[in-house]
This record gives sequence, structure tokens and C-alpha cells, in this order.
Amino acid sequence: MAYTSKTIDFKGVNDKLMNDPWSLMDRLGLKYRRAGKIAYVKGYPASGDNSFVVFCQSGTFKDFSGGKQGDLIDLIGVALNFSNQLESLKWANAYLGHGEVTQLDPEVARRAHVRREQERQRHQAQQDERSRKMVGYWATLPAIGGTVVETYLREARGIPLDLLGKLPDVLHYEARAEHADDETGEVTYWPAMVAAIYRGSQPLGIHRTFLQPDGSGKAPVRPSKKMYGQMRGGAIRLTRGASGLTPKDALRRGVKTPLLLGEGIETVLSAACAVPEYRAWAAGSLGNLDIAWPEFVSDVILLKDNDWKPPAMKRFEAIEAHWRQLAKARGGRVKIASAAVGSDFNDWIVA
Repeated sequence: MAYTSKTIDFKGVNDKLMNDPWSLMDRLGLKYRRAGKIAYVKGYPASGDNSFVVFCQSGTFKDFSGGKQGDLIDLIGVALNFSNQLESLKWANAYLGHGEVTQLDPEVARRAHVRREQERQRHQAQQDERSRKMVGYWATLPAIGGTVVETYLREARGIPLDLLGKLPDVLHYEARAEHADDETGEVTYWPAMVAAIYRGSQPLGIHRTFLQPDGSGKAPVRPSKKMYGQMRGGAIRLTRGASGLTPKDALRRGVKTPLLLGEGIETVLSAACAVPEYRAWAAGSLGNLDIAWPEFVSDVILLKDNDWKPPAMKRFEAIEAHWRQLAKARGGRVKIASAAVGSDFNDWIVA
């Protein structure tokens, strides 16, 4: 039986796919880790950092690193690299045993596009509001001075914070942060280092690192770090460099400073101790290193880990190409830095 354009029901097709999303993902060849009704898809991005998530109960997915999101029909298009939605619908109907969609009426397609765009805007507005609330909560938390967060950074990670001139304002202390285990759903409470994530002047979310009660290391939970809200295009702005200016003030005064940009907070702070005159930002994940070139940045130094596997290295090469293209357009420079000892700069600083 062939479906005509008048019988196409986007929601109906997606609802049927939701009956068994696990089999759908298996059929699509996706590798994933199952956590309750959530699937963390591996290989999207290459760093495998839980950024690509399929929410099986709602029949939706989101790539927190790449920015893509949609329903299971859209997931088919992403997984199979289809160029348009008709191809995804054809595949979905064949998969469900309904035959192919033989045509897609332009008006049907237009209405579907309008509905999806309205849903996207509604979802984005909800995310933006949630992000504002998260960063608002972060602002109520105390600074890290004299807390187990400072103990963790200085003693457990060996970072000589005095070389920075001051403790990072972006890092706050949460005495009792809730943690839900990705595998079991078990809820426990731990002290946490909490950082705000910004893109320009827009608050995107927060990053938590769960710690042992005495600050002697990370908490024994899975995962020990979590990001809440949005991340794409944002960063954790750890230090301000020699100028000491906020991005807004630096932009207003026309002051440009080199930027150290790396993946994790501890790695970037360790590198920043060697060049405290540079700004230092943590992207939170490898897939998020390809942010926009800040107007108040003169040059960019990308921090590369030594233990990345081939897929991650391939992703980093694409990120490096992204920055070199931006540098060419802006007249800036891009350099790559990696630790001489260990996997990253924190390993090197404590070696």
C-alpha cells in the first residue's frame, strides 16, 4: 500500500515509532547507552560525552553539542544523512510496514514546517527561561574561597591558584547538590563546584562537578560532572587575563587579549597558571570548542589532550580548521598547545 500526501500524519508516524524506539535505533545502526527511558548515543559528537540524547518517552532527541533537535522522524534523517524530510518519511513508513510516501503535497509540507517551527520556538523559549533560572540560582551560591571547592582545586588537583591573582569568580560552591545516577536513577547529595555557562551576554546553564565532602577528589558517582541547560556556543569564563576586564568592558574599550580555550575546568585552570595574562575559558566538552571568535580576543590557543582516541582527534582537527578559518578572516593567530607530560595540563602540573 502506498501512502498519498493526504494520508501523511507526521505525529501519527512519530507516535508509531515511539512504540519501540530502541528497535528503531538498532535498525538505524546507532550505538547507545541506555539509562531508563533515555539513550545516550555514542559518536555524536566524536568525544562521546553524552551530548546526543534520545528521550524515548517523548519521542524526541537533542544534540546538546551540535544544536540539532527534533522528533524520531528527524532522528532518522540525522542518522541516515537524508537531505529532506520526505526521504525520512519514506524510510519510516517502509520501516513500519506501511509502504512508501509517494508524494508530499507542498501545502502539507508547509503546514508541517510551520508546526515544527512553532514547536521549536516554544521549546527554545522554555529552555531560555530554564537557563536564566539556573544561572540565577548559581548567582545566589557563595564563592569558593575557604570551601571544599578550593581544597579540591588546590590540594586534590594541585593547581597553584595564587598564580592567577584571584580565585575565579565564575566558580561557586554548592553545599548539597542533588545527583541522579545515569544508570540506576539513584539520587544522592554531594558538595559541588558550580560554574555558569554564558554565550555573549546570554546565560545558557550551569556545570556541576560533584566532590567528596572533604574536597579530596570527585564524588564516587556516575557521572561526576553534569551540565544543565544549554551549552552550545557557550563557555565557562574562568579568568579575565591581564586587563581584568569583563567581556563587555573589554569590548567597549577595545582591549583585546589572547584566549586559552580547552575542554575541562581543571585542565584550563592548570594551563592558565602558566600564562595568567591570558583569558582562560573551558568549553565543557570537545564538541563545544568551535565557538564564535569573541570580539575582544586577539589570538586563540587551543588546548589539546594527549589521550584522545582517533574519532576525537578527527573532531579536534575540524575544530582547529574552524578556528584557523576565523583567524584568517580576523587577522588573528591560532596555536595548539598540549602537555609535555600526561594526558592534559593538569597531569603535567602535578607530575
